[in-house]
Parts: sequence; structure tokens; C-alpha cells
Amino acid sequence: MGHAAARRLLGQLRWCGIDHRELTTRLEAEALKDLDESWHRLLDTLTLALETAAGARPDARTLDRLDFPDRPDQETP
Repeated sequence: MGHAAARRLLGQLRWCGIDHRELTTRLEAEALKDLDESWHRLLDTLTLALETAAGARPDARTLDRLDFPDRPDQETP
């Protein structure tokens, strides 16, 4: 997209009542929140894998955060 096309698009956004700065700030905040959640889920998954590989009983708090349907720390009926 060229400079002129970008300026036209920003003008069209303003015409529609969309504030470019507000939009980018909101999208950035949402992206950071999603990244943070994904990062913590990855850390919890790795923690569980390492604990399991070491033969340790998985920490219930980690399992709660991961929301596993078949939790290895609970017996099946």
C-alpha cells in the first residue's frame, strides 16, 4: 500500500468515526493480553511435562490453570 492509499484509508476511518490511535492502542492491548495468556499456558504445559518426566506428581495448581479434562492427579471412577 502506498503513502497516498494509506492516507485515504486513514481518512475513511476518520469519516466512519474510527480513531486510528484509539484503534491501534486497543488492538495492541488485546494482542498483549492474548500473548501473556498464551505464554503462561506454555509455561504451565512445560512445567507439567517436566514434572511428569521427572516422575513427580503434577502440581494441582498447574493442572487447574491448564484445565485438563483427564487430570493425571485424579483417579477415574
